[in-house]
Amino acid sequence: ANAENARRFVGAVLDELSKGEHADLVLARHLEGSVKFAGGVTAPAGRSPEARERMKWLFLGYFD
Repeated sequence: ANAENARRFVGAVLDELSKGEHADLVLARHLEGSVKFAGGVTAPAGRSPEARERMKWLFLGYFD
């Protein structure tokens, strides 16, 4: 029963988040630029173009 409840809950949350009114939240617009000075990000010299391309969806605008 718990597994079924969890599936229903996650489904309901995803349905709600897929609505256009939540687009900024889903895209984490409120977090843009907030990781600029994170200590756990590889220094620019150590970032390959391929790695930047793979990661840019996660850190919008960070590698630009």
